[in-house]
Amino acid sequence: MTDYTKGPWRAGEIGHSVVADTPIPGTEHTGHSATEYYGGYLICESVWKEEDKNLIIGAPDMYKALKEVIAASNVGGQDFTDWFKDYGLGVIKKALGKAEGEPI
Repeated sequence: MTDYTKGPWRAGEIGHSVVADTPIPGTEHTGHSATEYYGGYLICESVWKEEDKNLIIGAPDMYKALKEVIAASNVGGQDFTDWFKDYGLGVIKKALGKAEGEPI
């Protein structure tokens, strides 16, 4: 699953929307590329609850954080334990914070 629209994703300017700064291939001449209207390339709209919008916005960061943890876990042993304490846990906390609407 590496073909998703790259982040960061953020709140759009209108319509309870979530947008990206990265163009979405295949959406030229559709509402998804109405960057002046939405304030970016449309990921989704009509997300009423702020908590749901934050979770969607945080999805790329959570995906990346989990991929990094899985890749590092393949090393195993003390190296992984040190990496997780020094870096991995921070990445996960930052991604979850974004999904929970905390300021970045």
